[in-house]
Amino acid sequence: MREDSIYSIYRHPRGHLTAVKAGWSWTAFLYGVFWALYGRHWRVAGGCIALLLTWALLESQNVGFRFWFSSIAFMMSIALGITGNELRRRQLQHMGYKKIRDYVSADTVKGALHAFQIAQKARKEKRRNRRRAANSEKLTRSS
Repeated sequence: MREDSIYSIYRHPRGHLTAVKAGWSWTAFLYGVFWALYGRHWRVAGGCIALLLTWALLESQNVGFRFWFSSIAFMMSIALGITGNELRRRQLQHMGYKKIRDYVSADTVKGALHAFQIAQKARKEKRRNRRRAANSEKLTRSS
């Protein structure tokens, strides 16, 4: 069984919901440049590709750079793992999404969205019951 993670929920003005996990991004760490390209993080992908091409060129000129090339690639993967979810948050905000909820605990994005929707329905029902109680109280006072 997977451990629950903390998610933030974002809503687009057209109503679409999405969730972003807090903390480390395994996907960004494992797939690196391909993750950046798939996620349309163009500047990040361009920077990573430029860095890797530069080090590959240096490696082809001097055999001593082989260790450094793999070290740079690994450090780049760590940096992407650390910042991956934050990059996704910024991209969503740039696309018009607004953060509507923090700290939804779930094991997947789908689970976080489901938990949020259940909690939202419960809050609406609670408000509706309060209004009904207040209205019935007003009716009994006026009678």
